[in-house]
Amino acid sequence: MTGKGYIHYFNKASMGVRAMCEDDVLIMPEIEHSAASRYRRSPRFMRFALETAIPLVLSGMTYSLYDFVANGTRDSFGYGAVVKEEQPFMQGVLDLGLRFSSLTGVVVPIDPRSCYYQEMKGERLEDLLPGEYHAAGYLSAMGISFRYSREKRFKRQIVLMTKWSIATFTDEELSDLFAENFVLLDGSGVLALQERSLLSLIYARSAANKGRDNGYHTYEECADKTLSIDGVRGLRASCRTAAGDFVEVDYIGGVSVKTEVYGYRMDRLAPAIVMGQGFAVIPYILNDNLLSQYCTLRRHFLLEAVTSYKAPVAVSYEEGVSPYLYLDGIRQTLILTNGNVDSFDEIRMCLPNVFFTEVYRLGRDGKKTPVRFRRLGHDVWLQTEIEYLSSTVLILE
Repeated sequence: MTGKGYIHYFNKASMGVRAMCEDDVLIMPEIEHSAASRYRRSPRFMRFALETAIPLVLSGMTYSLYDFVANGTRDSFGYGAVVKEEQPFMQGVLDLGLRFSSLTGVVVPIDPRSCYYQEMKGERLEDLLPGEYHAAGYLSAMGISFRYSREKRFKRQIVLMTKWSIATFTDEELSDLFAENFVLLDGSGVLALQERSLLSLIYARSAANKGRDNGYHTYEECADKTLSIDGVRGLRASCRTAAGDFVEVDYIGGVSVKTEVYGYRMDRLAPAIVMGQGFAVIPYILNDNLLSQYCTLRRHFLLEAVTSYKAPVAVSYEEGVSPYLYLDGIRQTLILTNGNVDSFDEIRMCLPNVFFTEVYRLGRDGKKTPVRFRRLGHDVWLQTEIEYLSSTVLILE
């Protein structure tokens, strides 16, 4: 598994399980290799696995002597040296006194009951994950900080809703949610609102699941032909198989169309990504690893939606870097997990509604050192090395 893939699954599974626990639960990840692997895990990747788990707010770790290679570990593998080298850094993280409940970002509501609304397809273990966990993995892969929540009431937050989340909300809770927050809605969420006769919340009169590879919906294109995204006007992306089921929505009005779907004859068929007062619609059902979703066009407008609302969130412009933001009084902690095989001397972040005047980095020795940065609006350039396959811990004060 690649570093990026490791982070993606961690955010879909491990972070969701952690959110079901209270702050005082002791979390100690098992840093095992698995006897089922074709290869012995390298010491560096073992270090990466441990550091990837830092956002869980750890109390320690377990070290399985046998699961590493099924017949016991060897000193020559170098695992012991890595664990010893990590100790000052991990103790420094522990001394920060982070609370998992202080994690902030786009809210992904979860509920144990949502699994009863999951449709089983295939025989993969991952098919047991309700759709909201896939949606959270989608956010993190786009470089957006998020948090799972068991709550049903929010104020001035960005909230991602799928049909699995909506199924556990009452009509009153949904109405309040849209009135008091900015809601990101995927295609399944749109269909769920239609079943509850609540499409008026997104100024729509009807919606229909057109599926994937239906022979008509072929590609998605930026609606503003004058807008340049990464130097390209009229940027396009496929909306077929790997993009997921497309949900066509008929809006009454009051929305800004960001992208549109076209047929194979280049004829415009329907609006795709739209933004309205207090909401944005991503018209695909985010219930799987949909590789075509991770493209420049869709990422551009998702970041626009997330950063336009007045709620604290952390966004990494560098793909493959997953941010986690903890707000605890006047101190904020930003953890950046880099799943790339490249290191960066500087990283550009978007930190709307995150206020600070100083930045410190927690070093490998467990000590804090100041970090230079420059800011332009919500964008911040952090002038510190982001190592490959590692987690960087920054304290914002």
